[in-house]
Amino acid sequence: MQTETVHVPLDGGRAYDILIGRGLLAGIGPRVAALKARAVGVVSDETVAAEYGEAVTASLEQAGLRTTLIAVAPGEGSKSYAGFAQVCDGLIAHRIERGDLVLALGGGVVGDLAGFAAASLRRGVRFVQAPTTLLAQVDSSVGGKTGINSPHGKNLVGAFHQPSLVIADTASLDTLSLREMRAGYAEVAKYGLIDSPDFFASANLVRSPAIRFCARRFLEVCRTVPEVVFALIFVIAFGLGPMVGVLALAIHTTGALGKLFSEVVENIDMKPVEGLTGTGAGFLETVRFAVVPQVLSNFASYALLRFEINVRGAGVMGFVGAGGIGQEFLVAIRNFYYSDVSAILVLIILTVVAIDLATESLRHHLLGREAHA
Repeated sequence: MQTETVHVPLDGGRAYDILIGRGLLAGIGPRVAALKARAVGVVSDETVAAEYGEAVTASLEQAGLRTTLIAVAPGEGSKSYAGFAQVCDGLIAHRIERGDLVLALGGGVVGDLAGFAAASLRRGVRFVQAPTTLLAQVDSSVGGKTGINSPHGKNLVGAFHQPSLVIADTASLDTLSLREMRAGYAEVAKYGLIDSPDFFASANLVRSPAIRFCARRFLEVCRTVPEVVFALIFVIAFGLGPMVGVLALAIHTTGALGKLFSEVVENIDMKPVEGLTGTGAGFLETVRFAVVPQVLSNFASYALLRFEINVRGAGVMGFVGAGGIGQEFLVAIRNFYYSDVSAILVLIILTVVAIDLATESLRHHLLGREAHA
């Protein structure tokens, strides 16, 4: 059984490790016992407890830890004042003291609920995250975000409380539905977008001149070389086909949008950023909760504008053998199929008009959401 360890460096003695591997839950006891606690309060939901509760509690007890299991109802409804009271009262009833541990066994709901209970119980008890969904393993179990919902909105009551250890058993993903896996992969894709050069090129988010210099030079290289030149290089390297056109457009788009996105980010209101930074939030949490809500409408508008430009650019890619609608356009011109040429031109124009209308509608929708936020 191979285990990968990712260390999360934090100041003030809050650093912790993330353990990733198959079958970790069955041997969780010694890893938790190494944190020097005498008792563990395991918080789970009824579904996960039925699947893993017995094995986890048995492993913890074999490691010499007094263990209790508190199971709440599955679903978002447990992330409430009532669910919070149930967990806190259960932990108190089983004499979980300041030096003991709370272990969150389940998805994001359980992690948020158990983490907030740990942050509040006896003014702060250490806790361990054992996420069993892909979404929780890549998002809610790291970063210390804990909380519950209020009748006025989601996650309005909570605290930043870093875990002492995260144990991500990838074998638990075998039981997930396709929908739950897609939700996790969507979060992975989102972090990939957040962790892009656009944010690292912004002077108000990145203080290191070296990082900003490298990010900006990378974006300049991407947008300075024309798409057609990239396409010619890829045609020589990989041969004819539409994929080389996609690569050429993607690289130039990265450079063009990177400059626009970084300038949008540099014009945001820094008060939310400073507030989150002051509570101990990391770079990704700050970008997600303080930056993205402010820039989302402009990002969407610029992205759709660039998509419109790429639709027009695709008409040129075919002339150098990079496939796409330009290939059909070139064939129609060479064979004097004037009706096909006219049809392709009309199709491109209609597509651009449709994209423009979609851009306007989406931008107004996002601006409306921001106005009511």
